[in-house]
Amino acid sequence: MAIALQPNPNPAVPGKAYEALYDDAFYRRQVAGSYLSAKKYMQILWPLLQPQTAIDVGCGRGAWLKALKERGASQLVGFDGDWNSQQNMIDPAITFHAGDLNAPFADGFPQRFDLAISLEVAEQLEEASAAGFVGSLTALSDVVLFGAAYSGQGGTHHINEKPHHYWARLFESHQYLPFDLFRPIVWGDPEVEYWYQQNTFLYVRNYSAPFLTLLGAGQSPVKNSLFLNCLHPTLYELYVNKRPVEEAINECILNPLRQLKSRLISLTSMKSLPAR
Repeated sequence: MAIALQPNPNPAVPGKAYEALYDDAFYRRQVAGSYLSAKKYMQILWPLLQPQTAIDVGCGRGAWLKALKERGASQLVGFDGDWNSQQNMIDPAITFHAGDLNAPFADGFPQRFDLAISLEVAEQLEEASAAGFVGSLTALSDVVLFGAAYSGQGGTHHINEKPHHYWARLFESHQYLPFDLFRPIVWGDPEVEYWYQQNTFLYVRNYSAPFLTLLGAGQSPVKNSLFLNCLHPTLYELYVNKRPVEEAINECILNPLRQLKSRLISLTSMKSLPAR
């Protein structure tokens, strides 16, 4: 199956600059932590839902798909930019496809999957692509494991960080509701990367078969999407640690510059007064 590949999916990153952003060093830092985290999440998900087919949009090297395979999933599809490739997948059972994540992509896949995944990807796409990206995910599955970097989190090419309710409302426009299944269990777990702890939710199409399965298991969707914005302690510390630097800049540089500007304005005004 071929998917049309744009020559430059993001004009803000010219040519092959994506390859420099997402190189082997980037994935060496990322894969092990992603895989360990994914195993924990699948351990929580599997007693509730057992997806046999899955697609990971922005799959990287396929860590989350590998964890799914180990739980019994039989069809694994990875979709990412052309800086990744089939030979880069960490499990040969993953079928990789390259394409433009900033453009609608669901039509390139002839089936719906039991599970669609997209974790720590959407914040790296253009804001203008956000609604279409969510629309493509919902077109692929009734169940979407989704997470995107929270505002101020920071990271490689994070150009559209948003609070969680921003994404929740995009999903809600397609009748998908968030289940906060994971955070009460993985919150504070040292084997789970903090950004997954903070950002990962399960969005499920209202009154679909998986939705009813979750309700039957005693799970309920989050009624107030603003509650999703609860902040992880590690992310909170990042905010706190930034504040003294900003205050020092104000005290040592900006405030003296403001005072100097005020004095210059005063001197200029005095020179312009008529002599007596």
